[in-house]
Amino acid sequence: MRLGFFEILHTEIPPRATVHQWVEVAKEAGPPFWGKLVNGVLRNLLRRKGDLTPPPFDGPAAAAAFRHSLPLWLLEMWSKELGESEMLALAAAMDQIPRLNLRVNTLKTDRDSLLVRLEAAGAEAKPGALSGDCVKVDGRLALERLPCFRRGFAPCRKASQMAAIVLDPGRAGGFWISAPLPAAKPAISAKRWRTAAISSPSICTGISWP
Repeated sequence: MRLGFFEILHTEIPPRATVHQWVEVAKEAGPPFWGKLVNGVLRNLLRRKGDLTPPPFDGPAAAAAFRHSLPLWLLEMWSKELGESEMLALAAAMDQIPRLNLRVNTLKTDRDSLLVRLEAAGAEAKPGALSGDCVKVDGRLALERLPCFRRGFAPCRKASQMAAIVLDPGRAGGFWISAPLPAAKPAISAKRWRTAAISSPSICTGISWP
């Protein structure tokens, strides 16, 4: 029911499709009357969603917790440490679609060539400031459907790039990464600092890159 409310109020999914989908789910999940209940509630929401008003809240943190589906304790902590305006800004930012940052796999291509491939696929791509291997992609993009992604030209996102840059294994002499499956962080780190010993149990336990 709540997912149906979300789709109707916050997505571009056709309302009829939303109602039909969740009515069918309700029929499969419980007794027959569940489908009728969900159908009635969601259709009533469609008729009256312009009249909806939020309930009263005990302060800005509680209102932001409700609006952005965040835990109240977290927003209260932000408000105490950062101030109310910064807390509200952070809460709103948590609801935004993040910009997609890709890393160029320089073993297969270069950044300029990847930008051309992404633009040909209809993506709005530009060089990123994070590193010379970074590409920023704006807008919604089904990344896993792009041939350049499936062929390994842009295998990971910003967080993995940031970890390799911040850790700086070249200065430390080496470090150990515990990550599920063949991971991006060890590969990026090995590429950036070829003299560092970097081991990852997800790839091969006990073996390090020289």
